[in-house]
Amino acid sequence: MSGKNLLPIIFSLILTGLSACLISRSQISQVSLQELLQTNKINIVYFIDSNCPISQQMTKYIREISQGIDTALLSSQIMLQPPITKQDLKNFVAKYEVNLPVNINTNHQWSQLLGAQITPEVFLYDAKGDLRYHGAINNLYADIGSKRPYPTQHFLQSNIDSLLLQKTLPFTHQPAVGCIIHHYESKKHP
Repeated sequence: MSGKNLLPIIFSLILTGLSACLISRSQISQVSLQELLQTNKINIVYFIDSNCPISQQMTKYIREISQGIDTALLSSQIMLQPPITKQDLKNFVAKYEVNLPVNINTNHQWSQLLGAQITPEVFLYDAKGDLRYHGAINNLYADIGSKRPYPTQHFLQSNIDSLLLQKTLPFTHQPAVGCIIHHYESKKHP
């Protein structure tokens, strides 16, 4: 059985009461974008850390965006940062009402592949698999400790709307504000 055929079994955690599936380093040799993205769909990949307060607060906006998504046209998933136990995963999903498939970013293979440095950080791919946007979901946070009462710009939602209407995207990158993904701790990031 090829790695591509194992992808749904190994990486996806469709959270409908199913147990988390954690994989070992020996089961992952190389990952590719084709394994992550669904073909002929706009793909949204969120990097979240269950212990990051900004990630926790951003789950509200992720939920709002996902409720308005036509799953025939768009695919969304959350990459949760390790380490996390099965019970912690279940608690996080329940507490923050996560309504998307959740994958564990085991060994940081997905964050390294996509270049994610911060949680929360989002990556938006068009139906051809081209990266069209990455960065902040909205502008709720201008910086660490600088939170607005509510977001005034919705970067991701504006870009999704533009992609669906086949218009030019208003944003290609907005710096993400949040917690550093551990494999980037020793590196300077924007």
